[in-house]
Amino acid sequence: MSSAYSYVLTYNHADAKLKKVLSFLRDCDEISSWYAPFHGTAILISFSDAETLSELFIDHFPGCDHLIVDIQDDEPDYSGWLDDDVWDYVNEPDNYA
Repeated sequence: MSSAYSYVLTYNHADAKLKKVLSFLRDCDEISSWYAPFHGTAILISFSDAETLSELFIDHFPGCDHLIVDIQDDEPDYSGWLDDDVWDYVNEPDNYA
């Protein structure tokens, strides 16, 4: 079985309403798990690549500015101030897939 990846999705919440985005995240078969720590941002766990996830997002929210970034790689370069359980979610995606 292939490994899961952690991504950050950030989107323009003026173009996509929160309830609809949360529904998309909940119902999308390509997203194994997700966590939305901030408005307009979600951490995604998926076995798919960023391009596939972006295409799915575009299908549901055409014209909505967004960015999907892989934050789980051999030499990750990210930083921030988050609770330990959120960092565990980011750094151990297979535990949440």
